[in-house]
Amino acid sequence: MKNEWYSSKLRLAYMVEHSDNNRYMDSTYIFKATCFDDAFNKALKIGRNLEHRYENIEKNEVHVKFKEIVTLDYIGKINDGCEVVCDRIDIPKNTNENHDTKYFPEKSRPSQTL
Repeated sequence: MKNEWYSSKLRLAYMVEHSDNNRYMDSTYIFKATCFDDAFNKALKIGRNLEHRYENIEKNEVHVKFKEIVTLDYIGKINDGCEVVCDRIDIPKNTNENHDTKYFPEKSRPSQTL
């Protein structure tokens, strides 16, 4: 069987001892697999390998736990510039943006995720 590209959004739970500052983090990974079942098993392996513990700056132990596979998608062939994640974000009603709004993406100042 031929390996083809898949993507999977994995959800990790960050649980901080002695704190209510817990959260989920979703990350999307791409990888090759022979079929959907193989891709599911690879996504499980990736997620399980992400589980760990560490001590934060407040000296509390943080437990990083693999919660779930959120999405698993067949991509097939990857070309340069291939889209791998698309998030829907509703435009707030109070922005007054409409079909005549002009955007200036060249003025973007991208941040880094982490």
